[in-house]
Amino acid sequence: MLNFRARGGSSAPLCVWLCVSMVFSVSRLSGAQESHEHKHGSPLHFSHPIFTESPSPDTKLRFDYLFLKAGGHDTEESLRDHTFQAEGEYAFNPSVSIEVKLPFTRRASQGTTVSSTGSGEIALKLASFAAADRGILLGGGVELGLPTGSERKGIGSDRLYQLEPFLDLGYQRGAFEFVTFLSYGTILNRDDADPREDEVELASSALYRVSPRFETLVEMAVSRVVSGDERGEQAISAGPSFKYRVQRVEQLVFGIAARFPVTEHREFEREFIVSALYHF
Repeated sequence: MLNFRARGGSSAPLCVWLCVSMVFSVSRLSGAQESHEHKHGSPLHFSHPIFTESPSPDTKLRFDYLFLKAGGHDTEESLRDHTFQAEGEYAFNPSVSIEVKLPFTRRASQGTTVSSTGSGEIALKLASFAAADRGILLGGGVELGLPTGSERKGIGSDRLYQLEPFLDLGYQRGAFEFVTFLSYGTILNRDDADPREDEVELASSALYRVSPRFETLVEMAVSRVVSGDERGEQAISAGPSFKYRVQRVEQLVFGIAARFPVTEHREFEREFIVSALYHF
């Protein structure tokens, strides 16, 4: 899912509810696909990108180490995050899964270092295989950010709930895969002291399977603030990713990726991730 930085309004905008309605429509479609899946074999399945989410419901465990640097070149203004994140996803059937994430961050900024759990996430992911014969997967879902962080330490939040409905599309042809997610992030319980910065984000990944064990990717994210004092601010980041499937344990996959800002407005200077995934 998306790591949005929204500080939304006390009530969700109309487009949020439109997204939620579309998610329920996808849920009805996914339920109707059970006979299709049993008749034509396994449904379409996508390899998991590194930064971008996979549109395919899956059962897996994932562990990440992320490094993020933000701020200027001046040491007093720079910020460095070292984050360890655990993620679990369980697919009830090929069309529906639940995903849970919990990060722990160690942050160095202005000569001080603090550590805390960040805001956790729980997400419902839905998929429809109506166009699987053409290599297309349609889906959506909703993600809820949980107040498991520490506002005193500046890592996540210990009181705000973040709502992020999303729609996704996957296309697969031979060794090539393309996935994209469109999401809207807002806050459910903002008070007057919290800035309002609802955000729309589009995250995409293009993957090419070089061999049965090695995959290369290019991942990109575009975010735009749509409310508050920073309304209209847009940030774009992109970078390469690589994945390797272990030969003797095919369920185990390792990945490494990097992202860099490509616009003048930037949320960070650089971001790196090392990932290990085990599929059941």
